[in-house]
Amino acid sequence: MTDLRRAIDGDELFLLFQPKVKIRSRAISGVEALVRWKHPEQGLMSPNQFINFAERAGLITRLTYWVLAAAVRESHVWHGSGQAVPIAINLSSHDLRDPQLMEHVLGSLETWGGSPDWIQFELTESCIMDDLSAAQHVLMQLREAGFKIFIDDFGTGYSSLSYLKRLPVDYIKIDQSFVMGLDEDADSAAIVRSIIELAHSLNIEVVAEGVESKVVMDMLERWGCEEVQGYCISKPISGHDFQSWNRAFV
Repeated sequence: MTDLRRAIDGDELFLLFQPKVKIRSRAISGVEALVRWKHPEQGLMSPNQFINFAERAGLITRLTYWVLAAAVRESHVWHGSGQAVPIAINLSSHDLRDPQLMEHVLGSLETWGGSPDWIQFELTESCIMDDLSAAQHVLMQLREAGFKIFIDDFGTGYSSLSYLKRLPVDYIKIDQSFVMGLDEDADSAAIVRSIIELAHSLNIEVVAEGVESKVVMDMLERWGCEEVQGYCISKPISGHDFQSWNRAFV
């Protein structure tokens, strides 16, 4: 706990960014911000090594605010170089219960002269269902302020889908467990096609995570999936590398 507090307050955390691309136009639609921890003794740590601990230790919202501030600062740099795209950050159920969330979000943008189209927000199904009422209230505030909302890891959470029609959701992201090897798994293919059809019936667009081959991308395009994210496009990269990658991709 002491180490993580020090990491948040010091210079041990950094962001990587994984691009998302519109399938039909091949235009870059945004990136997802992914936090990493450069621990002085244990070395590089991925989120699955410390995010759950941060939640149990009551540090997750402080971590979220660090990611928010870092993402807005990076977006400011990108806007200055003409390479700006929206940056998506993840929210936890603890963040949704923080009464200062909107103040922090708007304050971070104001600090760097930003606007809501700089930042997007992703939440998992389990995060939303942990407190559906709070999620509905906060997401409505974010939507009214002009932010885009993504449901992350879709398909791995709750069987009841009634929450979708109650929330101001712009995109759902199909979990990579259904997408990886899609061309070799008929059951996964059936699930992915059904999710795309469901989303479109609710006027929600779809992002497929974990896309690792052009074959899978072509299948998703035929089924009407709007965007893709995965190693077929790019691994997570630094903000500086993203600018070079962005110029080369275009």
